[in-house]
Amino acid sequence: MPSSIVVPVEYQLTSNEARVFAHLASRDFGTKQSIMMALYSDRAEEPEIKIVDVFVCKMRRKLKPFGVRIETIWGQGYRLARPGMAEVAA
Repeated sequence: MPSSIVVPVEYQLTSNEARVFAHLASRDFGTKQSIMMALYSDRAEEPEIKIVDVFVCKMRRKLKPFGVRIETIWGQGYRLARPGMAEVAA
């Protein structure tokens, strides 16, 4: 996880969800493959790429009360919604 990204404890994200959040917060958008690398680059075997969708679905539910949204960029990946970026910076 990039050291400059601090995930608020109030978000109650798991360690893997926090890694996904930090990955998205540190760039314009993350492809499913780049998110997989952020999560599983240290493993010989990685789960199916569909796991990224599962993480995003769970994170959306946890982040919604804080006004942080994850948008789908069809055919490319995911990004933190721009209004949510102010929340990340705060």
